[in-house]
Amino acid sequence: MKLPALVERKEDLPLCERLFVEKVAAEYVKNISGCSRRALNVLSRYYWPGNIRELENVIGNACMMSDGPMIDTCHLPSELLRQGSSEQDSGMLSLEEVERNHVRRVLEMVGGNKLRAAEILGISRSTLYNLLGEVADGKVAKSS
Repeated sequence: MKLPALVERKEDLPLCERLFVEKVAAEYVKNISGCSRRALNVLSRYYWPGNIRELENVIGNACMMSDGPMIDTCHLPSELLRQGSSEQDSGMLSLEEVERNHVRRVLEMVGGNKLRAAEILGISRSTLYNLLGEVADGKVAKSS
């Protein structure tokens, strides 16, 4: 079964946000009831290239950063806050640059764990190394 991308189902965002907040709050015994209106605004403007997994990671990290009862914009990744004014939104980057930026963003969200980033992106670790132009297994990965 194929589901539409999260960006095409913006109406599901508040429900998913609540579900993930409840899950993380219960798991880590945190008293967080949800997101502020400002944080929800930022979440709804973002294009979610990593889809539902990216949303879950963002909410999970924001819950861990929050000391109060609400997730606010200060708990969200800077990438989400900058999204509205980036060159990427205006279509001024090449597809290769957009792809590489997305890979780096996912890597940042998983704390540099390349295996986890590759899983989220649905690619092999060697493909991840190729996209980043990094050394993999002692050989220089080519950027195609």
